[in-house]
Amino acid sequence: MFDKILLLVNSAENLPEFTELGVREVVLLYVVEEDIVEYADFWCFVTPKELIEEVKKAAMKELVEVASKFKVKTKCIVTKGNVAIETLKVAEAEGVSAVFLFEGAPRILDLVHLLNVPIIIIKKKKYFRLDKILCAVDLKDSERLLRYAKLGKDVILLHVMEGEEREVELRLNEISKSLEKAEIIITKGKPCKEIIRVAKEKEVTLILIGYSGKLFGTANCVIKKSKIHILISK
Repeated sequence: MFDKILLLVNSAENLPEFTELGVREVVLLYVVEEDIVEYADFWCFVTPKELIEEVKKAAMKELVEVASKFKVKTKCIVTKGNVAIETLKVAEAEGVSAVFLFEGAPRILDLVHLLNVPIIIIKKKKYFRLDKILCAVDLKDSERLLRYAKLGKDVILLHVMEGEEREVELRLNEISKSLEKAEIIITKGKPCKEIIRVAKEKEVTLILIGYSGKLFGTANCVIKKSKIHILISK
């Protein structure tokens, strides 16, 4: 499913294991942001161009060290520019099937908006596991979500009703038939708040959610407020 992934190493902590995902190749990317030239004045006899080259060398050294920790094929790339745009360029050029970001990565919401592949956001001090997945289902586009829900050993199908909706339980029962083990939960309220509440109460290890593209949509809210890893389906 995720044969080749891109891992943005800016702000990287707790490197994940990819054995559960069947990853065969990891592209490690570090983007040197252009505003680093503002620090050139603090270094004697160093021009902005020289400073950027020094940072790129240090970044490549870091990537090589990170790459040595993986048991799969790796490729190290260092670029300069806007983090969101450079990540998009590399993701498309390398043909990756998913992008892994770490909480605290620069321009994270821009990245989520621009990228056309699934995005996994790794939260700090949490080991990446697929033991228990909460799948936030809106019933309109459940097929893509189900593809990734099948990665979990236990799955919770959560639907949050903001108003009256008919035949919700019937539809969720149909969806659950394609999963080995699934619990169905239907609640009412604000989607973001309910997703975070249920995820915490059920002690899930991953939240699976779709992306509407809205600036103030549910996915963006969950990204900001959840302390649990998130997989955003695109």
